[in-house]
Amino acid sequence: MFVPADPKYVPFADGVYNRVNLLAGFMIAALVYALAAILATLACGAPALRRGATPLALALALAIGTGWALRVHEDGRLWARAAAWQGRVLAALRTAAPGTRGERLFFYTFGAPLRVSAGVPVFGSWDLDYAAKLVLNDPSVAAAPVAAGYGVRCGPLQARTVSPAGYTRASASYGRLVFVDVRSGRQVRIRDRARCMRAAAELSARG
Repeated sequence: MFVPADPKYVPFADGVYNRVNLLAGFMIAALVYALAAILATLACGAPALRRGATPLALALALAIGTGWALRVHEDGRLWARAAAWQGRVLAALRTAAPGTRGERLFFYTFGAPLRVSAGVPVFGSWDLDYAAKLVLNDPSVAAAPVAAGYGVRCGPLQARTVSPAGYTRASASYGRLVFVDVRSGRQVRIRDRARCMRAAAELSARG
């Protein structure tokens, strides 16, 4: 876990992508404080100023620590927003699936963002799927988000979500597909292609 294979997992990456290379993060923090001490020593190199090196180093460390604390506070605010959205999505799924255990329903959720900031996700496709199974206590269900910029491709027999890059994923057959509007709590059971196209256009237009 300390030596990632994927270059995106680095200590300075945004959000969840900085979680893997933890050891390097501690080393970078030590390096920053060491550089502050070196700068203070160099700035107070004259004999008459040497006594000020330690207070100056502590002042630099305090300034750096304050900046990090402010950043952590902002990060906490973003994660709280993501958690609030997660609660809304799961509440909408609970409303949409009473008494449907074992029906193998597939939920597409509309109206919730995929992330609140770079690296701070609400639900990705794999996250929402497992969260739905857990919160509904039904391993037969599946779920996928359809966020702003995404779409739904309604085929003759099944629908697929489409990413902004044009990749298709999360295919679901008609009859067991349910569209869920997170903002309003509205749900639409999709039984054929025509209904899929109408509902997808309407819900996607709302963002």
